[in-house]
Amino acid sequence: MASDHPPPPKVDPNEVERLRAHLNLVPQARVACLAMIDAMGATDLNDFSVPKQTVFGLVARSVGNLQGVDLLLRAERIVEARTITRCLVENLVLLASIYARPDRTLEELQRDFVKSRVVRADILAKGGSDVIEPEQLARLQAFASDLRGRHPKTSYLNQTRLAADTFAEGAMATYSLLSDDAAHATVASLARHILLQQSGARELIPYPEPSVSEACHTAATATNMTLGLLLGSRDIFGNALGEQDILKLHTELSAVKARWPPRPGTLDPT
Repeated sequence: MASDHPPPPKVDPNEVERLRAHLNLVPQARVACLAMIDAMGATDLNDFSVPKQTVFGLVARSVGNLQGVDLLLRAERIVEARTITRCLVENLVLLASIYARPDRTLEELQRDFVKSRVVRADILAKGGSDVIEPEQLARLQAFASDLRGRHPKTSYLNQTRLAADTFAEGAMATYSLLSDDAAHATVASLARHILLQQSGARELIPYPEPSVSEACHTAATATNMTLGLLLGSRDIFGNALGEQDILKLHTELSAVKARWPPRPGTLDPT
């Protein structure tokens, strides 16, 4: 008896190989980050300057970011995977800013830290007794006033400003792309979830199905950003910290790029 359903689409073996190769890069990047951390041994971070402590923090943050990207790509959750990949771009941008101007970057981090807390305190204080106990409100107001007195200049971190005149400046185009098509509620990101049918009807899609190209782009971006982070970290410390695993990751990424060259005129790092 003939089936009413169309036959499943043929799977291109080359596309399967391409996807598998790119997905395998992400856990390798995570291993390279862990290797750099392991190379520290039992060293107390207090033995390092604050900028170098921050660099190690970025490497440690990347470990979980990469694991999240890996799990989400394999679960075909492309929006969430690209949102976390955007975190890896931020890690690289902050590292590049520390590399170029450590003191100024730390000042910007401090200003952001204070700004965030003062703004949240002001929002809670504005709600008054409707959202917070009077005694807590008084402490909160005193806390915010003290922060303002000690730190009169505050501002949020600005990724474009951090990246300016650093080796990560070019990554801001990818950062903008990931913000627009995944991390932020924009026309582009919402278009993934509201599908226009040929009939003119619109269908809600909770879990947009990723294309092989976009999954590969996400994995390659996560790997590229991490490799840049590790190379920059190595240069800041001025030694071969995790060198063997960095070299292995670079070799594997280069092999994938050689097998599937980047597409000219696009932001596709594959």
